[in-house]
Amino acid sequence: MKDRPSVLPLGACTLTIPLMRLHRRQVISSVLSEIGFPRWPLVLTAGSAQQLIDIARGATPLPPPALSDLCYHETLPSELRADAAERLAAADACLLEIGSPVELEYDGYILNRNRVRVLVYGLADAAGDRKPAAAWLNALTKDSDALREKSAAALIAHLEGNEFACALVARTRSHVAGEDEIHGRLSAIRGFLGGAIGMVLHNFRYMPDGRAVDWPQGFKTQLKTIAARLRIPVWDPAELVAKHGVQTAIVAESGHYVKEFNATVAAEYRKFVRRLLGGRAGARTSPPG
Repeated sequence: MKDRPSVLPLGACTLTIPLMRLHRRQVISSVLSEIGFPRWPLVLTAGSAQQLIDIARGATPLPPPALSDLCYHETLPSELRADAAERLAAADACLLEIGSPVELEYDGYILNRNRVRVLVYGLADAAGDRKPAAAWLNALTKDSDALREKSAAALIAHLEGNEFACALVARTRSHVAGEDEIHGRLSAIRGFLGGAIGMVLHNFRYMPDGRAVDWPQGFKTQLKTIAARLRIPVWDPAELVAKHGVQTAIVAESGHYVKEFNATVAAEYRKFVRRLLGGRAGARTSPPG
């Protein structure tokens, strides 16, 4: 096993921030930095994870600038290295964190819901009322075309004059990915990557007594089932948070780690990566589950 393994992070802040600590300490190297990414992108869904892989290997074109921010918040390079696909496939390990089953799509690209929220809330506030934006964003999580269309029409009327924002609201579609879809996307990722893969479970919120809150209900169990089908090892940070206490570990009213606690999580990620590489767990040579 390498002293400094190359890691591909596919997750949100609770995955990337602790891993960045390991990267700064030169405990791991970053395959994304090696192929031209100025910063690590945040990935919330299985669709976003697969899309990032497809962009890096040239199967999906880099999105235009206006969409680049809505997909990965200005973390994509203007161009990729010629050997990007080979370098990506050769990463020693990939850590996955899938935070939501809700997929947003606009003009063929999977969007980051948090970036869309920042954009439309900002524009709606400037227009004098954020309620139409909140209603539209909420409708996107409901898997209801009728509700989406009604809320989209109200928001478009509110944002009249902003051509891009109105087109975004009118043409963005959403759906809740089921187990088979998520399984298929993660299976495709595993089929491309040659290294070990591990899944870090995402906990939406924590109760004051340390219990993890699942959103949507049952999603975390679904991810465990998918990981078992693919024979991908899983690590759940909930036990670590409960051990140290929510007040010590988690920012109030948030699922994010307290700044100082990221070092504790980073140490566990280091152990997890070493365990993955020790057994080459989740590599594509494993038989499908």
